[in-house]
Amino acid sequence: INQGIKISPTTGFLVTSVAPGKVVYADHFKSYGKMIIIDHGRGLYTVYGHLNKFLIKKGRVDQGTQIAELKRGDTLYFEIRNNGIPEDPMRWLK
Repeated sequence: INQGIKISPTTGFLVTSVAPGKVVYADHFKSYGKMIIIDHGRGLYTVYGHLNKFLIKKGRVDQGTQIAELKRGDTLYFEIRNNGIPEDPMRWLK
């Protein structure tokens, strides 16, 4: 069950990390396609799905680090989990 949001880019197709953290998963995952999970510490994780190309597969990232690309016309799946519980990403993106 999708617990996140879909974001249609209006300019560019680069996906960036919303906060510093460590890439803990970068691979194909059923129904999400190519997916990246970043651990931001203190039980906070972000999930980026429906990616076209990985720009990073492991290691630390800073806020704004380019982590992946989308194909023209694709939408990004974005999810936030706090201690394993999905939260409304719009609250965090304000």
